[in-house]
Amino acid sequence: MRKLNALTLIELMIGLALMTILMGALVAVFRIAEVSWNIATPSVELQEQVRWAMSGMLNELRQTGATNISVVSGGSSVNFTIPMSISANGTTYSSEINYYQNGTQIFRQNPAGSGTTRVIANNINALDFCCVGGINCTDCVNATRIQVEMNATKVAKSRTFWYNLTEQRRLRNE
Repeated sequence: MRKLNALTLIELMIGLALMTILMGALVAVFRIAEVSWNIATPSVELQEQVRWAMSGMLNELRQTGATNISVVSGGSSVNFTIPMSISANGTTYSSEINYYQNGTQIFRQNPAGSGTTRVIANNINALDFCCVGGINCTDCVNATRIQVEMNATKVAKSRTFWYNLTEQRRLRNE
């Protein structure tokens, strides 16, 4: 009698059971990864937006000097000018730039009061400017640094995400 090299029914059933367990575990791992991705994405987007807005504001603010900046509206708005050209005849300054919050958005306006307005951030709950080194936050004449604080909230996929960021920059020496 000839012996056949084949699998028995029991061996096939055991193999199928092991494969089913392995596939179930793999599906569970992918499901956990998908949930993690869906939770992390809105949070990362909110952080990226706040950091991008903060970076843009601070890059401009660090170019101004203490005599060319004013914090107004209890700290929710800042007006300033930056040097456009420096020569032996003196310094030429830009038209006044204004950063302020309206609703849940931060705006940049140049020239302040009547110029081009651009939204630089959304989902912002609070924006606060403070001149550090003066008598109080609105005393910019004696300040050496400017502090900017932003609080943001975003609701996505039935979850609320919060992000707070506070940074300081040294003002330009004049």
